[in-house]
Amino acid sequence: MQRSKRRQAQIEKPALSSICCLGPVLILCWLATAPVWAQETRVRIDSLRVQESYLYADFHVDSLLTTHLLNGMQRGLTSSAQFRVQLWRKRSRWFGSTLVTERRYEIKSTYDPWEQKYVIVTAEERRLTSALSLLRRWWEQHRGVALAAVKEFNSARRYFVTIELLVEPVSKESLNEIRGWLAGEVKTAAPRDSTQSDSTATEGKRDGSVPDRLLNLLINLTGFGKQVITAQSEVFGINDSGMMVWEK
Repeated sequence: MQRSKRRQAQIEKPALSSICCLGPVLILCWLATAPVWAQETRVRIDSLRVQESYLYADFHVDSLLTTHLLNGMQRGLTSSAQFRVQLWRKRSRWFGSTLVTERRYEIKSTYDPWEQKYVIVTAEERRLTSALSLLRRWWEQHRGVALAAVKEFNSARRYFVTIELLVEPVSKESLNEIRGWLAGEVKTAAPRDSTQSDSTATEGKRDGSVPDRLLNLLINLTGFGKQVITAQSEVFGINDSGMMVWEK
């Protein structure tokens, strides 16, 4: 009789361990109930202009704050958008173009359920707003990105601008939080091998661990993986009078 009970306990233990792993999995799958990324996100360069002897870029992003992204914020995720605006000097077809200057900045947002407002975080400030229109403007409208002084241009050379946008519906902060949570659940579910040292266990968790692989799979399946969107301007020059000349 006792032997039968022990055998039954050995059978039930793995089943209970498997259930313990399901907490974070169910939460991530719950995120998948948000509408899938239906709109196509595009970066559009509105203008490159010389003002007060300086070159500025104006651009916007179509459908960046999708319903999918907003639902993720409202369910506790912090999302981020990283922008990289680059000015290039064009060279001949036999050589690559030369990077002249680069501007990088990032916007992060989430939803504060206590304040019932969206949180907008940049390198310069942190603000709360209940206006979705303001949140959308911060994420999608970009005006007056300063690139270079006119005196830095050679009138005999040609230039172009590229914009790269990296969208992370699950920012590094949220990703690390979920990863730590999932790792804790898996650690609880799986008894530790007494022959494995602390350093070996830590090393295994950092490199291709079960939590990392499972998390990355779920993030991609739920549509919360990273997106990279790029745009490039037409080729132009700046003459000795400081006026822009577009290449035909």
